[in-house]
Amino acid sequence: MRLLWMVLLSLATLAVWAQTPPAPPPAEPVDPAPAEIRSPRKALETWFEAVNDGDVERAMQVMDFSDIPAVTVPVEGPRLSLQLLAILNRIAKVPVERFSTREEGDPVIVVRMPSSGEPIRLVRGEDGGWRFSADTVSRIPEFLEEVRSRPVLSEFADQDEGILDPSDAIRAAVPTGLRRPLGALELWQWFGLAVLLTAGLAAVVLVRSLARGLLRLIFAQGIEFLSVRQRRKVGRALGFLAGAGVIRLLFPLLGLPPVILAWVLTLVNGLIALAAVLLLWTVWDSACEIYSRRLAGKNDQASRLLIPIIQRFGQLLIVLAVGFFLAGVFGINPAGLITGLGIGGAILALAAKDSVENFFGSVTVLFERPFVIGDWVKIGDAEGNVEDIGLRSTRIRTFADSLLVLPNRNLISHSIENFGRRRKRQLKLKIPIAPGADSAAIQAFLADCKADMESNSSIVHEDSHFVLNELSAQGAVVLVYAFLNSADYREELDSRERFLQQVLVRAQEHGLTIGLPLAPAP
Repeated sequence: MRLLWMVLLSLATLAVWAQTPPAPPPAEPVDPAPAEIRSPRKALETWFEAVNDGDVERAMQVMDFSDIPAVTVPVEGPRLSLQLLAILNRIAKVPVERFSTREEGDPVIVVRMPSSGEPIRLVRGEDGGWRFSADTVSRIPEFLEEVRSRPVLSEFADQDEGILDPSDAIRAAVPTGLRRPLGALELWQWFGLAVLLTAGLAAVVLVRSLARGLLRLIFAQGIEFLSVRQRRKVGRALGFLAGAGVIRLLFPLLGLPPVILAWVLTLVNGLIALAAVLLLWTVWDSACEIYSRRLAGKNDQASRLLIPIIQRFGQLLIVLAVGFFLAGVFGINPAGLITGLGIGGAILALAAKDSVENFFGSVTVLFERPFVIGDWVKIGDAEGNVEDIGLRSTRIRTFADSLLVLPNRNLISHSIENFGRRRKRQLKLKIPIAPGADSAAIQAFLADCKADMESNSSIVHEDSHFVLNELSAQGAVVLVYAFLNSADYREELDSRERFLQQVLVRAQEHGLTIGLPLAPAP
């Protein structure tokens, strides 16, 4: 869930970037423009050839979109290219052969608008490419209105009005009363937004229901790979994708102003990205869960350790992939972003020092496998049972039942003592015998306790000792040094308790008092 909140925060940041003017060009050298637009003549030849062939992507390379919101370029770019062709077809035939083939030079006026005299210009960019200027591109709708009533020159074919501005046909069909302005939009556009939102919500509900129904049919055949909660998430994600897709497909019909268009596109693209993250996240979690269930009956602790780390690493990759996709949608060059990170690498390294150390701590757990979930460990001053292993931290349940979140960098800087890997558990204690005890009684007590140890299946017989170790004015001290065959801490405590109870019984049999005598009451 933390990664999902990171996605939401990133979407909000990108939404702000999408509405702000583009940052100044970077100071470092830019990639040179393609050879086909390195002179005014080549640029015009390329543009006319591309737009007449319907290759709008290529035609858009000869247009400077820096003055319109970057998020709207994929939608507005093709339409503006065709609108510019319609404008030129109504003014004059452009004598391409008369334009210069020189790569350098001042801005070039292609034509002037017949009424206002405003120029349609080509300018040379920093990459050496010639393009229709940003001012020209941003004023294309204005220029089209200026020449819309003019006939198309006889040697050219007219452009399809539905392509030039699909909202015009809808606006012409609505009653005159609905064309009155209300705020930034006309009444029919407000109604259109309401209809569009309703269509999007209907698509969400319909596709979500269909997806869940289809998954239920699949599981009814005995093929179950998603939990009920995961099926709901998949249905919700597919519904969001369908709803956003409907809105993305239909909203150009409303002819929204550029600023509102940018906001709508930002929200729609954000919804698509969020749905994609939710869908991929759920599918990835399901795959990891299926693999985990397959290991449930196997004693493969190492693989069970890898699953949570790989699961979180995959989630991180999903968020990064969607983030880079959104960066491209909002006009942020991912390659430039990575380059910028390289330039500020020293600052980033200092800022992310802890994160890098935590990551390498996770790698240590991944490859060296010093412990697995459920092990009793001691890392520095932290001691308890491992409950969860993540990319950033490891959670340890202490013996006081508190939850300790330990940054994974501690796995590198501290020694790790894994009590869960002990082959046997040490039993070491001193048993004091009160002064005045008979030596024969002590010898008999030692012999019986040794015999009890040899017959006790919970005690490893090798390297086990029960000996008289100290003599003083406070009495004799018996040293017990042995190892217990115990699989876990609970079994160890039970074995210790049974052995010590047996020692107390033997002491009573021989008339010995365990411990120092109490001081007389005053």
